[in-house]
Amino acid sequence: MSHRNAAAFAALLCLTRTGSKLGDFWIQSDFCAQVKGASDDHPVTYKDPATKKTTTHGTADGRRACLHHCLTYTATQAIVAGAGARALGIRIHPVAAAAALAVSFGTHYAADRRVPDRGLLERLASKTGKGGFYKLADFGMYGVLTELIAKFSQVRGLSASFPACLHQAVPKGTYLRSCCPRSASCTRRVTRGSRTG
Repeated sequence: MSHRNAAAFAALLCLTRTGSKLGDFWIQSDFCAQVKGASDDHPVTYKDPATKKTTTHGTADGRRACLHHCLTYTATQAIVAGAGARALGIRIHPVAAAAALAVSFGTHYAADRRVPDRGLLERLASKTGKGGFYKLADFGMYGVLTELIAKFSQVRGLSASFPACLHQAVPKGTYLRSCCPRSASCTRRVTRGSRTG
């Protein structure tokens, strides 16, 4: 690979990752974020922040929400990468771009359609011995974050209760698996489809 190709690859990688972050955190609607994992066995109750109307959603709505999110996510990647490549003078073959975006769409759908006990990513993680790591993300990034902090604090000889201070830093409703997996005193728990605490 020539230096020019390596630089173009690095630039395109940065552009698509930027599009990915924009698509996931800025473009994705609250509705899609909450409903995309819904199934008939594990329905999701959604309360619209504007109208305060509460609705319950199953498999069909979960698939539609995930599909809508993945379409906007991939479109955002295409726009950011296309505009950035044009501005940088990088030529991209349309078929290669379409193939890359199709892979991005498919893998993102598989990752975001987290149907409990039946999702593609969960089955794959279980079969490859990564089921425990997969389950850490059930309740957002804070499950992984607290697990990493707990392990770091043990290595560094810090107090075992060190991760408990995260209760002040994470949003209410987030389940902190590492510091209080079964504690009745934990006020920051979330279960699929319902929040308590």
